[in-house]
Amino acid sequence: GDTVYNGLMDAARKIYKEEGFKAFFKGGPARIVRSSPQFGTTLMCYELIHRMVPFPGESHDTPADSAAQKTRLLSSQASLFHAGNALRLMHDANYKFGTLAQPAKPATPSA
Repeated sequence: GDTVYNGLMDAARKIYKEEGFKAFFKGGPARIVRSSPQFGTTLMCYELIHRMVPFPGESHDTPADSAAQKTRLLSSQASLFHAGNALRLMHDANYKFGTLAQPAKPATPSA
């Protein structure tokens, strides 16, 4: 018959009790066989499109003069700077996620 579940934990308990630990991985090999070619095709298309349409500020040509090389170097350093800031923001947001900010205490006037 059809088993009725009353929530996620109840479902997990009943599946484990009735079918065992392997039941949680049913269909895993079939999913891998299906997803692997799909993932490979996605990566291949991304690489091909990226070669045809480079990201803004990126070119496949070698700069001819030193000014262009310097500009390209500064641009890549700026990208690293922005990436570092983004990582720092993500770390700070994750670190403080779910915590309540304590209200600032009012300054006490000195006598």
